[in-house]
Amino acid sequence: MGFHHFVKFWASLFRSLKSGVKEDIPSPARDREVIRVAYPILESVLLNQWFEFGSSWDFDSGPTHYRDLSDKVRSTFVITRTNIEAVGDSSVGPDALYHLSFVADCRQRLQIGLSPWYLGNCLGIYYVSMKKSDAVGENGFAVAAEAIGRKVEELESGGGLLRGAERWAPEWKELSEEGRLIAIAGSPRLKAYETDFGWGKPRKSEVVQVDSSASVALCESRDGGGGVEVGVAMARSKMEVFSGLFHYFLGQI
Repeated sequence: MGFHHFVKFWASLFRSLKSGVKEDIPSPARDREVIRVAYPILESVLLNQWFEFGSSWDFDSGPTHYRDLSDKVRSTFVITRTNIEAVGDSSVGPDALYHLSFVADCRQRLQIGLSPWYLGNCLGIYYVSMKKSDAVGENGFAVAAEAIGRKVEELESGGGLLRGAERWAPEWKELSEEGRLIAIAGSPRLKAYETDFGWGKPRKSEVVQVDSSASVALCESRDGGGGVEVGVAMARSKMEVFSGLFHYFLGQI
């Protein structure tokens, strides 16, 4: 959230150098003291957990790492109804939980006097969980949408924004290792395509971390019209299945 505002502010400075007119875009704010006062212990807890979490990461950038990237592709193919039904017959039982994760901007929702232009992270991590049998059922899409809507309404009412924050990092690690977690990165409301350094709007906006995490990136459509761009990165075999399913269900709308 704060990053996108920072980039837009930076871009406005470039444009003003060319036009000679300073644009009225608020400067990013850096003061996080109100967060420290309101939540004096949380910062150290989250930092320690993050360092522990990050210590297990593999930062190898050698040849092997780059060879792994060659398997990341985008593909389209035709899939039959039999293929689709086979998804529900995998080794994962019907009662297994699948999780959708998303973040919410807490800068104004916490009501602690934090600047709306705060540059640092002030995000909460939230989950919506469903049984596999509900997700792949006939009304799976509607059931999932209803569950997500309830969680959003709960957050909009200010309820439990930072409840359980001390468990965010370990919970994320645990759910990620299960392999049944999908995270939403970005948002159409961030207006990534409105970032203009004076060269025109970007040709393409990509969220790079979807390449190394089970994430789906959302962005407003570059061409406008209320559309949404959805970005994913997967291994070749998984991308073929996903692409086929996507086009199949798109054709049912």
